[in-house]
Amino acid sequence: MVEPHPVWGRSIEDYATTYELDSFLQELVPNATQVPGTTFFVIPADPIRFVNEISKIGEEHDEVQIKSLAKHVNLEKLKAILEITSIRQYFVFMHNPLLVPGCIKLMTVMDTMEEQSLFRYEYGYLCFRIISIFLSIFLSEKPEEGDTDGVIGVMKDFPEDHPLAILDRVAEIISRLEFNSACEAPEAEKAAKLATLIPLQTASTLFKLVWVNRKLWFKALSATYTPGLPAVMLLFWQVWSLAR
Repeated sequence: MVEPHPVWGRSIEDYATTYELDSFLQELVPNATQVPGTTFFVIPADPIRFVNEISKIGEEHDEVQIKSLAKHVNLEKLKAILEITSIRQYFVFMHNPLLVPGCIKLMTVMDTMEEQSLFRYEYGYLCFRIISIFLSIFLSEKPEEGDTDGVIGVMKDFPEDHPLAILDRVAEIISRLEFNSACEAPEAEKAAKLATLIPLQTASTLFKLVWVNRKLWFKALSATYTPGLPAVMLLFWQVWSLAR
C-alpha cells in the first residue's frame, strides 16, 4: 500500500477497489440512522452544508477566491456528499446546479497544484464521481414531460434496487434519446440543450481536464464503478459537436 497523500488521499492503486461494483452494492451509509418501522433514514446536516459549500465555489469567478475556498473542501467532505447519494430520500437535496461547476473548479485547482494526474489520487476521482452522479440527476429531470417525480419516482417503484443503480439506468436511456434527437439538430438547439445541464465554458473546462489526464482517467474508470457516465459522455459529445 502506498502512503496516502496528505491532501489528495489514496493513490489509484489503493482507492480503486473501494469503488468497484461489488463494494458499491454492499456499501452502507455509516452516518445514517434508519427511522424504526420505516424506510427513511436520518443523516447529519453536514453533507447538505458541504453541497452548499462547493456550490458557492461554483458561482465564484475570482481565481484567488476560488483557491481560498477550495482549501476548505477536504476529502472527507467529498465522501460525505457521496454517502447521501445512496439514500433515495436525499435526492431532493441534490438539485443544486452549482455543485457540478464547483467540483470542476476544485479539479482545476488540484490540476494547477499537483504535478501528477488528477486521477492519480482519490480527491480528483471523487470530484469526478460527484460530477457524474449529479449530471445524471439533472439530465433525468423531465418536468416538461409532466414527470414531476423524475428519477425519484422510478426509485419508489424499485425500492430494492440501489438508488444509484437506478439513476445509472435512467441516465443511460435518456442520454441515448437525447443523443438521437440532437444528432440532426441545428447548432443553436444543441447549445441550448447543453446549457440546461451546465454552461458551455464550464463543460469545456471539464472536457479539457479529462482529456489532458485521459490516461489515468481511463484507468480509473476501468477499475471502478462510476454511476452516471452516460450523462458525462453525452456532455462531452455535445462539447465536441459544438466545437467542430
